[in-house]
Amino acid sequence: METSTVDSVLTYAVLMYIDPESLLELLPQMLRVCKVGIILCEQCSVGSVYNDHWRHDYQAIFSALAGVKSISLEKIGEDYWSEDWIKYGYLIEVKKSQIKNQQSFN
Repeated sequence: METSTVDSVLTYAVLMYIDPESLLELLPQMLRVCKVGIILCEQCSVGSVYNDHWRHDYQAIFSALAGVKSISLEKIGEDYWSEDWIKYGYLIEVKKSQIKNQQSFN
């Protein structure tokens, strides 16, 4: 039986190097192994765009996955980063649905 093994999964500017097809395999596995959710610090935009690195549409991707309770995106401002990160950088919080195990009694 597959079980959760960590409370949360955190990424920091690494998924920008993963192509869209591989990302669609990776994100469900990240969701599977976490108990609470996922926090991403990544660049994103509508659709998957490649310009020296990938900017994925995390809102659309996570919205299509089973087991997601909520998704929130918070813009990274110029007080913290510069260049492309001001325009495309987000902190993305994905909360996992808490599905309780149901037992049947005979």
